[in-house]
Amino acid sequence: ALPISMLTVGLIAFAGWPLKTRLAAQVKITTLSWSILCLVLATFPLMPVVGREPNITLVTVAGVLTLLITSLCVATLWNSRNSYVSSRDLAVHLYQMLILAICIFVVNNTHANLD
Repeated sequence: ALPISMLTVGLIAFAGWPLKTRLAAQVKITTLSWSILCLVLATFPLMPVVGREPNITLVTVAGVLTLLITSLCVATLWNSRNSYVSSRDLAVHLYQMLILAICIFVVNNTHANLD
């Protein structure tokens, strides 16, 4: 099994990915945001584990909050009706939201069954 710190290496690679493509020149703010957020996220696998008790409430709240923020983004894209937003992109967002909702359900269901 690979050590958890390998996630850091992958996230650092994800941070550099847009810099190697044409995206860096086309959408500078998005590329910069992506790179910075990937680097911030890369620090978390290196942090020590604090406590052994799972906090399912925190996981659920984070998932629901992510669903709400994503819903607002999808609604904004839907209402903007710009030419650069295709129906395929919106469908991908909706599928991702569905997958996230299923993941929240699975985590809560698994935790409830293990108790």
